[in-house]
Amino acid sequence: MSIVDGSATGLRSDKQQLVSRATPGVPGGLAESSIGWGYRSSYGDVDADGFDDVILTGSGVGAPGVLWGSAKGTVGGTRISQADSRCCGP
Repeated sequence: MSIVDGSATGLRSDKQQLVSRATPGVPGGLAESSIGWGYRSSYGDVDADGFDDVILTGSGVGAPGVLWGSAKGTVGGTRISQADSRCCGP
């Protein structure tokens, strides 16, 4: 998955990250299905810190999760339990 940072003037092609199941801090493991990983995702400021986070919905991506946005880009993530997954769609 490619994540492009934004700014007040639009997307910043110089601030881009390639994120995969092998990226440190990404929830889940390489042994989980990676077919379609990141295909169904969304974004929003889940933790109200002023930076958009990436929400992985779980359909075709293993367990749903959140990749946390920060001033340094996407840093780590958190797996969402099935009980909490209704936050992220079907």
